[in-house]
Amino acid sequence: MSKIKFPYSQLEMIIALCGLRNDNISDEKLIFFSQEIEKLMPEKKSDCNKKIAESNGIEVIDLINSPNYEILRDEYHAEVMTKLVEKMKDDFKFSDKQAWGIAASSMGLLD
Repeated sequence: MSKIKFPYSQLEMIIALCGLRNDNISDEKLIFFSQEIEKLMPEKKSDCNKKIAESNGIEVIDLINSPNYEILRDEYHAEVMTKLVEKMKDDFKFSDKQAWGIAASSMGLLD
C-alpha cells in the first residue's frame, strides 16, 4: 500500500482518540471503517490495481505500464481515504482529527 499522508501528527491523532467517549467509538464503527478500506483498497496488489485502473478509466495493463503508476496509486489512495474520513465525520459525527485518528488506528498505524 502507498504511504498515505495524514493531515495530523501521530500524537495529535492519539490525543483526539483519547477524547472520544467509549460510546462514540464502538467496535462496530471500527469494523465498518476497516471493511470499507478493504473494499476500496484491497491488500492484494492485483485487486487494488483493478480498483485504481477503474477509477482512472484505463485498463490494468496500461496502469501497470504507466510511468505514472505510483502517482495514480497514491492519488487513488488519498482520494479513497479522504472520502472515508468524510463519511465517518458525517455518519458518526466525529471531528476531523478523530476521524483521521480512527483511519490511522484501523490501519494499525497508531499501535
